[in-house]
Amino acid sequence: MGENMMGGDSVAADIRRARKDDSIKAIVLRVDSGGGSVVASEVIRREVELARAAKPVVVSMSDVAASGGYWISVNANKIVADPKTITGSIGVLIGKMNISGLFNLLGLSTDYVATSENATLFWPQQSFTPAQRAYIERSIKDTYKQFTEGVAAGRNMSVEAVDKIGKGRVWTGTQAKEIGLVDELGGIDRAVEVAKQLAHISPSQTVQIVRFPEEKTLFQILFERERDQLTEGRAQALSSTMTSTSNVRALARMLQEVADKMDPVQARIPFELRIR
Repeated sequence: MGENMMGGDSVAADIRRARKDDSIKAIVLRVDSGGGSVVASEVIRREVELARAAKPVVVSMSDVAASGGYWISVNANKIVADPKTITGSIGVLIGKMNISGLFNLLGLSTDYVATSENATLFWPQQSFTPAQRAYIERSIKDTYKQFTEGVAAGRNMSVEAVDKIGKGRVWTGTQAKEIGLVDELGGIDRAVEVAKQLAHISPSQTVQIVRFPEEKTLFQILFERERDQLTEGRAQALSSTMTSTSNVRALARMLQEVADKMDPVQARIPFELRIR
């Protein structure tokens, strides 16, 4: 939708680069996210945990650092949030849009062939069956258990205490500090100060801030866009000369990649969308 996203693999790769770079003495992870994929969040959280074992890691919370955005923050040495930051939302949700009414309105119909009941789990033209709903509820409870246990371990709290302030509740940065979800209040400058303290760097000493990912100029962005379009055009030209056997193999690989990346479980601020 024209906004930047925190990709699990890309953010984890940046943290890994910073961890392995001996010239970098501390890491400040700036979080501005309402959450998202549990798998992507866990990939980032795990990399934060590994980085913390090598050098200080400080999370700096921006406008929103909730649900999956909080999940990736729990293993930092310190969490610094703005007083008005929206954080917490320790919860899990799974859902889908049933667009059968829209198709009926447009006079369209579809059909499918399924090999098992759960093959239609996320079929967008039917609601969950009772058996599917039971499966979804088990999945949510299991993921929520992992979430609360992770927060408890990262913040030195009991699981029961986390559950009391969890269950999807959101908090301001000020409230989060009072209940133990963050350590200090302040912006990115304060986070840098805390990182220097943890790295045993004098407050008066000047440090160089290295940004990950590296900022790109407008020329670089335009050049990469042209290169991607050219690559896509070549791929389309190549695909037109493929034999039917190659097409089948390519389709099989594509479907396998999609299946491997399917991740319906979300840890994010919930919302409800109604189309009338």
